[in-house]
Amino acid sequence: MRTTTGYVPNRTRLFGRKEMRRLIDPASIAVIGASDTLGSFGARTLDNIRIGYAGNIYPINPRYELVSGLKCHSRLEDLPEVPDRVIVIVPMAQVEGLVQRASAVGVGGMILYSAGFAEVGKPESIQTQYRRRISPRSPACACWDRTASVLPT
Repeated sequence: MRTTTGYVPNRTRLFGRKEMRRLIDPASIAVIGASDTLGSFGARTLDNIRIGYAGNIYPINPRYELVSGLKCHSRLEDLPEVPDRVIVIVPMAQVEGLVQRASAVGVGGMILYSAGFAEVGKPESIQTQYRRRISPRSPACACWDRTASVLPT
């Protein structure tokens, strides 16, 4: 996997325009949890991205070889480049590990779609868990499906 621009290990300051651009206007997007199952969130996400987006799209799901006619990769680490944006569509139990792996390879930003946090009675929201456990070690910015904000890590 190629190294990426905009990656700053051990970040201690807020994100600047260069880093935010990778999340807001990505040259490449990986979708972890991509699917060919009609009506699934993974399939709808890929369909929506493909409308008008000209950058590289990388579906990731170890159960598929192709998704929506695109080569599907088993793991984020198998991609030919470091994606600017990673969309994570997996169950709650897998989120923390995937965010840590995405951060380790230097992705520019992540959008997290996962249920099972505060909305189902868990004591901490995904944002709180992210800020407390993952953010101190993560160079990427992240945003969530139930918020309108992009949160620096």
